Amino acid sequence: MQREQQLAVVEEAARRLAAYADRVRAAHANGTATREDVEDADLFATEAATAADDCHWLLQEQPKGWQWIFDCSVASARAEIGARVAADLEAEGWMTPERYARLDDDTRRILADYAAPWPPLWLFRPAPGALPRVINLFAGPGGWCEGIRAVLGVDLDMVGVDLSEDACATARAAGYRRIVASVTDLDPEHPALRWVVGLILSPPCQAFSPAGRRKGHEQAAIDLIRDVLLHVGAHAGFAMILDPKDNSWIRVPRSDYTWEEIREPLVELKDKRAGLMAEVAIWPLAMLAAGGRIEWVAMEQSSALPEEIETALRDQFEQAAWRHVEFTTLEASKYGTATRRRRRFLMAVRAGSPVIPTTPTEPIPVTSYAAALEWPAGEEVNTRGERPIDPATGRPKGGNCFSADKPGWCLTTKSRTWKRQSDGLRLNPPDAGRLIGFRADYPWQGSRSSAIEQAADVVSPVISAVVIGRLLGRYWEQPVREHLHRLYKTPLPEQHQVGPADLTPGGPVAAGRAEIPAQQPETLSRSA
Repeated sequence: MQREQQLAVVEEAARRLAAYADRVRAAHANGTATREDVEDADLFATEAATAADDCHWLLQEQPKGWQWIFDCSVASARAEIGARVAADLEAEGWMTPERYARLDDDTRRILADYAAPWPPLWLFRPAPGALPRVINLFAGPGGWCEGIRAVLGVDLDMVGVDLSEDACATARAAGYRRIVASVTDLDPEHPALRWVVGLILSPPCQAFSPAGRRKGHEQAAIDLIRDVLLHVGAHAGFAMILDPKDNSWIRVPRSDYTWEEIREPLVELKDKRAGLMAEVAIWPLAMLAAGGRIEWVAMEQSSALPEEIETALRDQFEQAAWRHVEFTTLEASKYGTATRRRRRFLMAVRAGSPVIPTTPTEPIPVTSYAAALEWPAGEEVNTRGERPIDPATGRPKGGNCFSADKPGWCLTTKSRTWKRQSDGLRLNPPDAGRLIGFRADYPWQGSRSSAIEQAADVVSPVISAVVIGRLLGRYWEQPVREHLHRLYKTPLPEQHQVGPADLTPGGPVAAGRAEIPAQQPETLSRSA
């Protein structure tokens, strides 16, 4: 029965494409379609009819390997049906949430299957006034999201992707959308991503971080990642060669490789997580190659990211004509958080240059570990249990304590062992979150160890506001100071007025557009 239902899908695709070809021929007769349009439509209809005939034969004869061919035909048919339904609906006008809710169940099912795992509305051009669409890869429990919405005060139509069930559960409990999946299993050229304008990534840092085993710093690993990055731009169609005829630079056509084949050499890495740095170039360039409207990229990584990898990433963006590409190191405690967190950030803008700096107009007050948790002065934090005393210093060997009267050490996955030296009070998830800039009631999910690990890996919401504020042209300093005041009771300047919340709309994102104004078709087509 299941195979017969799948065969019905292939037959439905053939009927829909035949009807589409009829409409195109009628449009050609009325002068609203070209002869080439008719030929393309007829070709699609013929291929769909042939696929239906082939599936009938496969189901009847069942030759060796027929299941794989049959399943591929069914998947292709589902995509064809979804594409045709979406195109017909878009031709009738803007697809708003209200209009989508009025569609019949069967149509919504077709669109949901075609858009999966992304929101079905993302298949359509954003309606006037719709929020900018953003995807957040390696999204974690919500540091980027919290910084954008709760600190910066910006609403985005954003979906995050992460492999951790617990991290996704935390983000969902906080009101953020998550897809539980491996980033490399998803298609960066998915049709639902054509209207995404922002991309945020936080690839795992363990392969580069001093707290990890640093396998990503081995020269063989660096060379392999650089080589893969070199092929990213070429496969996406952005490689340039010198034309000997007139000494002009021309773009090389896209290669026939798949993105899986481009990534394949990375399996040789000793720490496979290092290879995920390739996604920083793969996703935005693939989205552009598929006709997408991506405008900006933000990435967070260990401050020890090798310079050679940074250079290779910069080269790929600049080769693809991105106007602004910068790497900068930001230390969270210098922006008022109660623990240190030094990270490397990429900020790339395709058209325009950022005008909001990442440095505050005046220093932000330092928050101590003790002040954040409302401890008395003079406390210490024990990080590694009881250790032998060094007779030369009179202190435990191994540096297992730090003063709580200043910003604490950077949280790591081992921070679950931290406790107050005076009475053994253990670090709990809400306190771990507060130390890095989350509100006290942030809904951490999973076990205590899992929640603290999530807090150790996440981007500080404060730094998220700084980075995204720079990219969106939003003044971030006043919202950050107000957030720190609510969180830690950090004093506010007597008169603190950085500037308006929004810059003048219009023009490139980095030149002042905080949102896509109206998102009319002509506006977006100019930014393509």
